[in-house]
Amino acid sequence: EGGRTALHHAAVRGEPEMLKFLINAGTKSYNEDDEEDIESGGGEKLQPKMLLTMVDEQGDTALHKAVLSYKLEAVRFLVDADPDFEYSSNISGDTPLIIAIREAQLNENKYDTGKIRKLLFMMQPNQIKVRTGENEWTLLHHAAYNGDVSIIADIIKFCPSCLELVDNEGKNFLHIAAKWEKVQVVKHVLGARDIPVSVLNDQDNDGNTPLHIAAITGNETLTRCFLFDPRVVKTTVNKDGQPVLHAIKFSYDKRKAGVFDIVDTVDQSDLKDQRDFDLVVGALIATVSFTAGITVPGGYISDGPNQGMAVLSKKGSFVAFIISNNMALIFSLYAVFSHFCARRLSEEAEIIYQLNVATFCTLAAIYCMMVAFIMGSFAVLANSSWLGIVVSIISCFFFIFACRPMWRIAMQRKRCTAASQHKRST
Repeated sequence: EGGRTALHHAAVRGEPEMLKFLINAGTKSYNEDDEEDIESGGGEKLQPKMLLTMVDEQGDTALHKAVLSYKLEAVRFLVDADPDFEYSSNISGDTPLIIAIREAQLNENKYDTGKIRKLLFMMQPNQIKVRTGENEWTLLHHAAYNGDVSIIADIIKFCPSCLELVDNEGKNFLHIAAKWEKVQVVKHVLGARDIPVSVLNDQDNDGNTPLHIAAITGNETLTRCFLFDPRVVKTTVNKDGQPVLHAIKFSYDKRKAGVFDIVDTVDQSDLKDQRDFDLVVGALIATVSFTAGITVPGGYISDGPNQGMAVLSKKGSFVAFIISNNMALIFSLYAVFSHFCARRLSEEAEIIYQLNVATFCTLAAIYCMMVAFIMGSFAVLANSSWLGIVVSIISCFFFIFACRPMWRIAMQRKRCTAASQHKRST
């Protein structure tokens, strides 16, 4: 009935003596048949424990049935009968171990379900490696997906070699935990110091490590778990050419993460875009400053002994305008000149130096140009002092708004300097 053998029925009833009798009888029968075949010179030698492998219409072996019926002694006997046998999954995709785990959870380890689960983990760890479903997930993948830390802890204890198993996308269980944001699983695994480093840094078919996937999800807590673990490599690049650190979109302690010497670097395409943009800004400031120096505010004296002189030349605000505008022109031209030199240098250190000089000069030119605008406006609005003051106050908001980004730039340079010194000292 239903394809079940006598061994299936004995397993359901949990009768170890009957199980022992059936297996021994089957073994004796097979041996006798083998001897007759050998004497007659024909036949194929049969496996002495074939009864253990026989399945019913649901794909269940006798061990499946014993586990489903909570028969601890029957389970123990069947496992001892052939500890090395590799049980497969039934039609539902369940191995005896998966059934034991599910029943233990449903029954809160009552009715010997907890003992059966532990016994199978100890005696049949190979069941963890059985792949099921379209993704070819193992028990470990399913545990990571469900966030079941207890199962993962047992697998780490009884089958550490199973940790490196991957599905058909090349993902191990940490990839799955990161993708589905199972923070507790990741914390538990990273807290186990004997986890192979290869598991933490394994790349899937797309070249993504668990850290890469965690960063893509945007989960800061999850990403920081990987980021602050010294065993996790932070220099990997996936097949799309994206460095793992470029996928992180939030601020973090770069020194604690151990990436202060690599995180602020950019690839060549980003560096080229930055140089082109800075060059355009420098050239624009130089053009504006040069134009303002020729067409001074207030115009020129058209007649008399001072013909051709600036009308506002004797005012202090006009003098300040001329000086600041001249400095803006000098800084911007030197920034353009530094970019010109950087494009023709081949040594990386020299190129970076020239680009840093160009950046500093561009920032200085922007500030000087703003000062020149304020002083020029104040000079031409001298007859309406209140309006000149209002314009000057409004213009000063630029310096207030610029404080934060300048502070960030200064702190970043400080970290880079500290990183360079640390790298040289080590």
